Amino acid sequence: MIERPLYLDRIRPFIGKPIIKIVTGVRRSGKSTLLQLVRAELHSQGVPEECMLDINLEVYANRHLKNPNLLYEQVKAWADSLGGEQGYLFLDEIQEVESWEQLVPGLQTEFLVDIYLTGSNAHFLSGEFATYLSGRYVEFEVFPFSFSEFVRLRADDGVVESMDEAFDIYRVLGGFPFLSYLGYAPDPCREYLLGIYDTVVLKDMV
Repeated sequence: MIERPLYLDRIRPFIGKPIIKIVTGVRRSGKSTLLQLVRAELHSQGVPEECMLDINLEVYANRHLKNPNLLYEQVKAWADSLGGEQGYLFLDEIQEVESWEQLVPGLQTEFLVDIYLTGSNAHFLSGEFATYLSGRYVEFEVFPFSFSEFVRLRADDGVVESMDEAFDIYRVLGGFPFLSYLGYAPDPCREYLLGIYDTVVLKDMV
């Protein structure tokens, strides 16, 4: 898991503050991984495991939590179990929850929890935040790897190449994190990128 200090440095001043942190960005750009990095940072600061609750709303086992009442009950049970300790709540793909815009501010008001959200589809546009959350949020937009992150990843993978060679690959294939698992082989990478393109067009834009 590659560190992304550009984003972590922006998030750090807001950790533990009573404001909702929203991580947005194109599909597969690394939003969920960024939440994992925030979680690791909290752990390194001594926050115990039981004080952090992660819920990925795209996971089949959590499908019942798309019901806002059931999600509320789960968060309430966890927050009550902390006995007044600060909790850290990570809700991945929050747009999957019906009426999330009403639920989330209430969670922050009712419980001592620091809330982090991710979202990516057409129902979660940044222009809607002001209406939904009334100034109680800060947004961090995540992009695929920059060229400098791409170069660092290649070096970590033990790849030896010139800067020009690296840029030629990056220029053609880009910086989506999953491409590293494909070894930046052109044909498989293009198939993967076409899949993302089709998903964005059909699920988001349409």
